[in-house]
Amino acid sequence: MFPLHYQFILTHYRKKVVRKTWNKLKDRYKIQSDWQAVLVLFIFSVAGSSIMFVKKPVFRLIRFDSINFIPLKVITYIVFIIPTYYLFLFVWGNILGQGQFFNPLIKKMLGRYVSIFKRSKH
Repeated sequence: MFPLHYQFILTHYRKKVVRKTWNKLKDRYKIQSDWQAVLVLFIFSVAGSSIMFVKKPVFRLIRFDSINFIPLKVITYIVFIIPTYYLFLFVWGNILGQGQFFNPLIKKMLGRYVSIFKRSKH
C-alpha cells in the first residue's frame, strides 16, 4: 500500500478529476446546479425501476414466459421496454420539474428509433 502522504495526494487528484468530469457533464447537458444533476440522475433511476413494476403484469398478460423462440423474446422485450422507459422518463421528469431537460432528450431518442422503422425513399 502507498504511504499516507501518497494516499492523500492520490485522493486529492481523484477528487479533482471527478469534479472536472462532473462539471463537464453539467456544461454539456446545460445543468445549472449540483442538485439539479442529482435530481436528473434520480429521475433516470426511478424511471428504470418503474419499468419493473409494469413489466411483470404485462409480460404475464401476453404470456411472455411461454415464448420459446429466443429472438422473438428479445424483440418483444426491446419493443416493450424502450418506449415504456421513455414514457416513464417523460412522466417522472415532468412530475419532478425537469421537463426542460428530459423532453428534448426523449424527442431526440424516439426520433432515432422511429427512423429505424421508416423506409428511405429511393
